[in-house]
Amino acid sequence: MSHSLYVKANGEMPCWDDIGETLTLRTLDEGALQDNRELPIFHGIELQRIRQSFISGRDPHPELCNLCAVRGHAAIETVLHPRTMEVLHLEASYLCHLSCPQCIPAKDRRSLKGPPYNMTTGLLEGLLRQLRREGVEHIRFIHFEGRGDPLVNSRLPDLIESSRRYFPRSLIGVTTHCSYPYMPWVVRSELDMLRASIDGATPETYLKYRVGGSFERAIEFLRKLRDDRIQVRSALRVEWKYILFEWNDGDSEMQRAVELAKELQVHLTFMRTHTPGRSLRFSTDGKLRQWVRRFAPGSAVEQTFQLRSPSEASTRAVVADHVAALLSLAIERIRACDHPGAVRCLAEALKHDPGISVSQTAGISEIIREALPQRLADIQFPATLTWLAAVSREIGDSASSSALLSRYLEVAPDAPDRRRVENAIIADHFLALAIERIRAGDHPAAVRCLAEALKNDPGISISRTADIREVFRVSLPGILADTQFPSTLSWLAAVSREIGDRADPCRRSSGRSSMPGGSLEK
Repeated sequence: MSHSLYVKANGEMPCWDDIGETLTLRTLDEGALQDNRELPIFHGIELQRIRQSFISGRDPHPELCNLCAVRGHAAIETVLHPRTMEVLHLEASYLCHLSCPQCIPAKDRRSLKGPPYNMTTGLLEGLLRQLRREGVEHIRFIHFEGRGDPLVNSRLPDLIESSRRYFPRSLIGVTTHCSYPYMPWVVRSELDMLRASIDGATPETYLKYRVGGSFERAIEFLRKLRDDRIQVRSALRVEWKYILFEWNDGDSEMQRAVELAKELQVHLTFMRTHTPGRSLRFSTDGKLRQWVRRFAPGSAVEQTFQLRSPSEASTRAVVADHVAALLSLAIERIRACDHPGAVRCLAEALKHDPGISVSQTAGISEIIREALPQRLADIQFPATLTWLAAVSREIGDSASSSALLSRYLEVAPDAPDRRRVENAIIADHFLALAIERIRAGDHPAAVRCLAEALKNDPGISISRTADIREVFRVSLPGILADTQFPSTLSWLAAVSREIGDRADPCRRSSGRSSMPGGSLEK
């Protein structure tokens, strides 16, 4: 992770998380940072030596590198003077009142390390200014997480605000156990995402790992956060991280978590771990994904760093998932007729990919048709293109949808879903034509267009001489069961409305999370 930086609450700069925490590269001096006397940090001698070693094919610290769980997880080429930082990992606080088995017991924290225990705004502001002076242009992900819990630090809102001021396009996230009274500043801050670590769906199972915490308090935190998000129409993404152990991996417990996540309006992620007590029932991702597909569609599957592949652990994947989640939320807001809320979600997504600012008072159509075409080539993530195509289809803009999907096929020529996307483009085209023919009163031509569309998605054949209403009555069960793309369902819903058919296929599409080139299941 030589393109990232980890800074602890007291200014220590370890090599990185995991085994790298045993090697402190240097300790930052707040006074020197404030007076602009600090030596280069990101482009300083310590990280330059590490980068040079990797470029030369050598391990900079062989005794540690061989044990490092995060080595190679950046999945990018090492260069000596990077202008983009992948992750700025900030330990906002060393303190925590929980005593989780794999962490530091609460009673031992102060005896193991002296103060300061909470990061100051002076330290962080000095660091951010120094990074700017060194030529760092962008930080993909600023993550407040460490040996303690970030919410212990009363200065956390100021730390988040400073981060946004110096690096406005960064994705800013906090990971916390949420076992606190609710803090209203969270939803009104510059935070993009909050990850709540709650390992269980009942107080009894929760306390087996989160020793000293309160399940009821953590859930109440998320409940009040939900209400606050609704009130201010916030685009804050909230994720519930549920680590699977042998005592919380039963069907009833996990299904209870699924229902709670729906009630709290949070994204649920089931996480496999390598630590003692880990779930033996879900020993592979395949087993867990099979369960999720059956009982918790829309929930995600992850692993702790020690179990991840480099591509799964890359910062780009984190940002891509966040953008996809925002665009999915924009679609939900459109369907709820909350267009101002949809625009806010769309604006937040575009801030991260392709990195543009759009007016939050603009219309969705205006953003899609005027702002995006100029920056289409700058979009980084294939999933962004496919989700923007879905947004376009929701507002009836088939031309933009096709352009976005075509661009997706250009940037991901070897995508495993290439044929499916090509079929989706064709289906969209013929369903749009079908609506035009219906409005022109040419129902036989509309049926022919409908037949061409259904041949591509979901891949069924219908009589080209049938009555269009009869097609829906006879074929609807097969359409609902086998259609691959939410866009096809949305267009079919539009066709059914045109002919006055109350059987709306779109009622199924609102629950779909899978998209070509990306998924919320990450």
